[in-house]
Amino acid sequence: MRIRISEAIKTLKIKVDTLQKLYRKRASVAYVTYTEGSEPIEPEQTIQEVEAEISTLKAEIITLRAALAKANIETKNATGSNINKLLIELAQMKSDLNFYSKAESAEAKTRKTGYSGTTITEARFKIKTASKIAESLRKDIMETQMEIDTLNLTTYIEV
Repeated sequence: MRIRISEAIKTLKIKVDTLQKLYRKRASVAYVTYTEGSEPIEPEQTIQEVEAEISTLKAEIITLRAALAKANIETKNATGSNINKLLIELAQMKSDLNFYSKAESAEAKTRKTGYSGTTITEARFKIKTASKIAESLRKDIMETQMEIDTLNLTTYIEV
């Protein structure tokens, strides 16, 4: 079956969520509690039936993950970067942005007075430079995310 990468990602999320529900269901049907002298109330499904569903779903998830991993390596943008590289760069830019977003709103120098005296914290960078870097990162993150989204929406994979 041929589907878009974006569809495969959504399908994978649904299957992973369903698997988590099945794990909880397995835990609930694995034991039965009842009072002495009464009959236990049997669940709608046996543990074996739930485990069969889990097994099937695990295989489907493996197939989807493998197809996505292959597509992330083989699918390239106009400059030759594959999706995998773009995802790594995106994560790195977001990490950098976290620092520079805080840095752009920092004070160049602060003082705190306490029992042990006055503590001075001084920025070892120019606040304006941090703001420029943060703005550039925001732009680059947006462009990279749009590239990834475009590739995910236009590329078909076989699953």
